[in-house]
Amino acid sequence: MARLPAGPPSRRNAARPPDHARLIRLLGTIAEAAASAETVPDMLRVAVEEICRFLKWPVGHALVPSETSATELGSTGIWHLADPKRFASFRRVSKHFPNIERGLIGRAVAAKKAVPAPNIADKAVKFIYLDEAKAAGLTSGIVLPVMAGGRAIAVLEFYTTARAEPDAILLAALDQIARHVGQVAERVHARAAQRRLFDAIDGIGDGIALYDKDERLLLCNR
Repeated sequence: MARLPAGPPSRRNAARPPDHARLIRLLGTIAEAAASAETVPDMLRVAVEEICRFLKWPVGHALVPSETSATELGSTGIWHLADPKRFASFRRVSKHFPNIERGLIGRAVAAKKAVPAPNIADKAVKFIYLDEAKAAGLTSGIVLPVMAGGRAIAVLEFYTTARAEPDAILLAALDQIARHVGQVAERVHARAAQRRLFDAIDGIGDGIALYDKDERLLLCNR
């Protein structure tokens, strides 16, 4: 059987597509940030900025559950706005989300994963701030819930002015980013709980010492 002469590898096989390489760099940046982040807002800020930079999308925003309502979300004040003046009205109305079970955000939180909306004007999307979004020229979006302890502890939303249909690889990468942010939240929560425990032990009048199963001292208040 005739065989083709050996030659240089095709361009497709010689190197990963540029977007694939950029995606790997994005995941690396997020992983490094997660390893050193001291607070959840710090990590949310990095995630919003880096995702917007990767997507080249003009709007990114982080929301967290309200302290006074189990169903409402409030803005963290963490935004990426490529044109603050153009998106001012959208920013003003979307700093508060009335019901975590509604619209595109509701779908993402229920699914516990990134949910795209190639056309936010589609009636099935039920986009709550559609008038303001259309006035700003926003057409497509992605909502990314951050889960920790089985619940959404933050929601990241991203919008663009061009029609966009994210593929499965990108959505999986965004879900990985959300897991990194969730791990930061769990670590911060664990440290806070540990500090409260130590403070409580220090406040006890009697001497207390805790040992492990091998009789090694773990902590004491004296």
